[in-house]
Amino acid sequence: MKIKFGIIGLSIILIIIAAKKTKGNILNNNNNDYNKGAGKKEKLLYKRFFDEIESIKNEYSFTVPTAYVLAVIEQESNYDFLTMENDEIIGDKNLNHKAYGFMQVRLPAMLDVNSTYGLSLSEQDLLDERNNLVAGIGYLNYCY
Repeated sequence: MKIKFGIIGLSIILIIIAAKKTKGNILNNNNNDYNKGAGKKEKLLYKRFFDEIESIKNEYSFTVPTAYVLAVIEQESNYDFLTMENDEIIGDKNLNHKAYGFMQVRLPAMLDVNSTYGLSLSEQDLLDERNNLVAGIGYLNYCY
């Protein structure tokens, strides 16, 4: 299968490059190093996301490094997934395809994930935290 890279794919690649160059503790893949400089809230967020990402990667056999996924989540949403009552869960509302959730996943990326991994996620599914992570990690894995 030939992989096509659009604006979203190029953005993901640039985030990966930036993540590789970042000297931040979150990219060390070492919980202890990260936790030394983090406050209580950051430690809890990191632990929550690290475990969830690892679970999804294992379930779907994704191989993208967890540090890259965490870097994308931090960049795109700063770990904030707001409820449906708060309109800010959806980004780029002025574009044809809105961006959803932690990883700001758009419909074209979700469709690539569905076709590549045999999933059947819908745009509505992107409003669910775990499904949003599955789609986002799947797309990052697809580009990786």
